[in-house]
Amino acid sequence: MQRALGFDVNHYHPVLDWDAIPAEYRFIGMKASEGVGNVDRTLAQHRDGVRARPERFDLVVYYHLARPGDGAAQATRFLQLLGQLQPNERLALDTERSSAVDVGFLRDFLGQLPRDRRPLLYTSNGVWVGMGNPSYPDAGDVDLWLPRYGDAAEPMVPDPWHNIGKTWTFWQHSQAATVAGVDGGCDENVFNGTADQLRTYAALAPLAA
Repeated sequence: MQRALGFDVNHYHPVLDWDAIPAEYRFIGMKASEGVGNVDRTLAQHRDGVRARPERFDLVVYYHLARPGDGAAQATRFLQLLGQLQPNERLALDTERSSAVDVGFLRDFLGQLPRDRRPLLYTSNGVWVGMGNPSYPDAGDVDLWLPRYGDAAEPMVPDPWHNIGKTWTFWQHSQAATVAGVDGGCDENVFNGTADQLRTYAALAPLAA
């Protein structure tokens, strides 16, 4: 299976030339915010750039880097920064070891996001175990974006998803990919499916009530 390819950008690795990006990249992720008040300084450039080219990417993912505090307030600010979401845009919460948040934060944050599109959680098995390997009843309604670099082995799926037979949706497999039109080595990702399946995934699908 030829998996669909994408990359993600932020102020460290911004897009310099949209037209130079190879056509093989069908989705893009971009950092929007961090904590309560930090806004990535390239958000407007990247957000407006993709919205001016609606046919260029099959899927666009905006992510917020979690920091300790009020999850609902962070989500509200995140949504305000993005404005009117386009049909092919999805939202992700990025949890790193440094995020130091718990499942309650996840529920508070993700509970504020629109119900017409499934959210993504960027995490790892190591991060989840570091949280205490908690149970997470909402795992079925949240798709995984997992990192694993340097070898061909797929990332380990945290227990709440593994236990219900759910695997990763996006795999960040490189931190130093060279993408024409992007400044410096950036993160490269694959979708767990083909380009046609990515387009199907990008279609709006409301979550169960």
